[in-house]
Amino acid sequence: MSTAEPQMSTSNQDPRPPGLDVLKEYPRRGNLQQFRLTKVTTFTYKRCNKEKTSKLVATEDGNWENLMCNGCYGFCCEGGSSSAPRLVREQCSQSTS
Repeated sequence: MSTAEPQMSTSNQDPRPPGLDVLKEYPRRGNLQQFRLTKVTTFTYKRCNKEKTSKLVATEDGNWENLMCNGCYGFCCEGGSSSAPRLVREQCSQSTS
């Protein structure tokens, strides 16, 4: 298995904040895309309102100012599974309607 080199975006459509170096980009799923960072980052995602610390983050519509946690990413990609926490289900359905 090959290891990707960290990449910094030079595109105006995907402005990554300084310090968020991407090790791997995963394929887009609709308007969502997941990224593995070289270092952990701490953020609070608006849908679940939980503080997260992770190397695995996602963006919605390329918005790096509001990183999405892995739980909400999985929930939204699956279209709203009943096994997701109730708050996440409610928040995802409100922001996608």
